[in-house]
Amino acid sequence: MKTIIILLAFFFAGFTAGPLWAESKQDNPALATIGDNLTITKFDVINYARPLPNLYPYLTIPGGPKRILDDMIRTRLLIMEGERLGMPRPGPESGGDTAYAIAVRLRLAPRCALPDEPVIHAYYNAHPEQFSTPLFLRLNRFGLKYTSENREKIQARLQSLAAQLVKGEVTFAAIAADSDDEFDRFRKGDLGYVAQDDASNPIMAALAKAGTGQIVGPLEQGEMLYLYQITGRREPLPESYENIKAAVAEKQQADCYRQRAEDMFNTLKQRWPVKILLDNIDTPFEAR
Repeated sequence: MKTIIILLAFFFAGFTAGPLWAESKQDNPALATIGDNLTITKFDVINYARPLPNLYPYLTIPGGPKRILDDMIRTRLLIMEGERLGMPRPGPESGGDTAYAIAVRLRLAPRCALPDEPVIHAYYNAHPEQFSTPLFLRLNRFGLKYTSENREKIQARLQSLAAQLVKGEVTFAAIAADSDDEFDRFRKGDLGYVAQDDASNPIMAALAKAGTGQIVGPLEQGEMLYLYQITGRREPLPESYENIKAAVAEKQQADCYRQRAEDMFNTLKQRWPVKILLDNIDTPFEAR
């Protein structure tokens, strides 16, 4: 009887091993590969970030896990290259992998020298947007909430309003009370001057191309569709070169090193190709 129980236990253990392994693999998906032999999983990213105060908080914010993964990939590439070059690897008491990766990076991509006067001046002239006040746009705005079911209806209503605004049949001030945006209602449709100081903002990028008086939209922003009108512009004003020469030199030096490091990592990725296995790295971290 005892023998039968033991055999049954082995039978059920073998029967359930496959599903348990599959569930574990689902909980810990592979996120990326480096070269032919290194796979980075969700748990690898968590364990990498946990002891690093500057990275650990990114586990819980949108886009954060991808940022940690990118940092981990770069660190692993540097370690692999250091080992290929035969560079001695420090122990935990001397900084461990972090110190090793920094040493390898500085060997492959040394810091750029402080630029001389002609280089500083040339950099200032080549990047006026970095050393100027931002473009300011004075904006009128009107917005309506939409759902997937009524989006076309809301869009048609806004397009009809846009045609009336162009003809002067209505004004933003007159329709502001019907906006679904509380700030629009409070400001009676006039947002005042808004700075275009975020290059990644597609709304401001579209508005910057419009002329004064032009109606722009409907433009999607969150769960809202908006109409905008540019009513005023304050063009960028450059800072005096003499007043910010030191800042320009620091910016040029930083950009020089950023490009040097980027070229280095591109070379390392040719030696050990990197493949990202998931389009949305955040998804595996949602159940934290």
